[in-house]
Amino acid sequence: MTRYAIGESVRLIYTPFSTAIRDGTDSSIKASVFERTDGKFGLAVDGEVSDTPLVPTSNIQKSVTTAGTAEQVSGSDIPCSFIRVTAKSSNSGKIYLGYANVSSTNFDFILEAEDSEYIVTDNVNKVYLDTDTDGDGTNSTYFV
Repeated sequence: MTRYAIGESVRLIYTPFSTAIRDGTDSSIKASVFERTDGKFGLAVDGEVSDTPLVPTSNIQKSVTTAGTAEQVSGSDIPCSFIRVTAKSSNSGKIYLGYANVSSTNFDFILEAEDSEYIVTDNVNKVYLDTDTDGDGTNSTYFV
């Protein structure tokens, strides 16, 4: 791990304390997602920056069939370092992100059309979403 000064070697994309979704339980860590000067992404945890760049691996499109019902971003076992979840531009309601019990009253993040959030997690299948409107959804990119 290497320490970098923001603005010197990296451009910070997302900071404050990010919610880590690990083993389906809540735990807060100090994590930042950043873009390196070479255009690749990185992850810093508790101020320590990985020397290995993280690259986007694949995109996942998800639409929730029935509003009010939590659904996984992906039901597949997909190890990752973090996931960027973006609400579809065609959405007419809000997207609620969190764990298996996510709802409009129990969530970690809220997205409106075209909003994005970076979530630190070790597997894509630990991230769930719910919506206000049937058929609304997300486009997600996971990074390894």
